[in-house]
Amino acid sequence: MNYFIQSVIDTKTIELKISYVILAQNAYVNRNNIPSYIQVVDQTNFDKWKKMLKRQPSPNKFKQLKAAQILLTNCVTSAYTRPEWDVDENQWDQTSSE
Repeated sequence: MNYFIQSVIDTKTIELKISYVILAQNAYVNRNNIPSYIQVVDQTNFDKWKKMLKRQPSPNKFKQLKAAQILLTNCVTSAYTRPEWDVDENQWDQTSSE
């Protein structure tokens, strides 16, 4: 994933620092061989990390939003409609009037 993101971002945008985070909100990460440039956020420090993100002094920048848009346009989505989404809307009108 690292090489894909860097290749897409490097060709489309400039001057954007990419940081890497292993995010495991409901789990523990007990690995010794994780490179130092990757931040590990697990169950032990998730709340602290989340509070730090909320206190960010600056909002998302245009370059960050542009990079997110580029990544999303270069990804493939496999989606389907769930059967429960095909419920007839008139069914609720009939039951509420009775």
